[in-house]
Amino acid sequence: MVHGAASVIRANPVLIVSILLALVSMAFVPPSKEYIEYIDAPMLCILFCLMASVAGMSVIKSISPARVAIEVVPAGTMIIFR
Repeated sequence: MVHGAASVIRANPVLIVSILLALVSMAFVPPSKEYIEYIDAPMLCILFCLMASVAGMSVIKSISPARVAIEVVPAGTMIIFR
């Protein structure tokens, strides 16, 4: 069990650090029902579709993910191919 947990930590250091920082931030600002209002579902859907499109295009070797710049502007999201 310990060996499995260690391999997960080594394989996903960014995930582990983000979870730890989220737990630390909860100590300073406890969760409340008002946080549900902060979630912007349409923007999350747009970002998901954008990530799925870039992943799909990189799978078919149409583009390289390193060559895609994403800018979020007040009017929406812009994708710039370099």
